Amino acid sequence: MIGIDSPEVAPWVGTLGVVSGLAILLLFAITLLWSIQRMRARKLAFWVPLAAGGIAVVLALVIPMIALAGTPEIMQQLESDPSGSLDRMMQYLQSGGME
Repeated sequence: MIGIDSPEVAPWVGTLGVVSGLAILLLFAITLLWSIQRMRARKLAFWVPLAAGGIAVVLALVIPMIALAGTPEIMQQLESDPSGSLDRMMQYLQSGGME
């Protein structure tokens, strides 16, 4: 997509994906239980899922950045030609990813 034929992905990236997915599921399970507990105690609970959603969004943004940093070829390509790499990515996405 950005001009690299076969980038070397670090072996820990797969583990990072599994662990982060499980962490987000655990976050939502804890949120559900805590919200139910607060509602049964007749306390305000609307902020609990909002806060958990904010935490999940931050995790969903930070974890791919960490995984991307684990691929030095991609990082070097993006650093050496940022606008050209972004143009190639946009063309790839506009073509439906069939190139």
